[in-house]
Amino acid sequence: MTKPVIGVSAYAEMARWAAWNMPASVVPQRYLDKVVAAGGIPVILPAVPRIPRVLARLDGLLLVGGGDLDPARYGAVPHPRNGYVNAVRDEAETALLEWASAGGSSF
Repeated sequence: MTKPVIGVSAYAEMARWAAWNMPASVVPQRYLDKVVAAGGIPVILPAVPRIPRVLARLDGLLLVGGGDLDPARYGAVPHPRNGYVNAVRDEAETALLEWASAGGSSF
């Protein structure tokens, strides 16, 4: 039986490790571990808006938690309690959600 391939969205953040301190696509390890524990194969999806060749090979999609969506994306005024907003990630995850909502064929 073939294991399902699950795309896991990544954060676009500054990251520091070894001699590096630069923008990176990162995912908390626990999300990947949970996909493996459920019998899947996790594939990290970088925070870029459109990656159709990779998406066509996925069996599922996991959008990991994070900060708030920018209220401007849906025509609302920001609330004082809005948390961390990341426009790059919002754009990438919105594209992933549109792709999944269209049955994996919107690109």
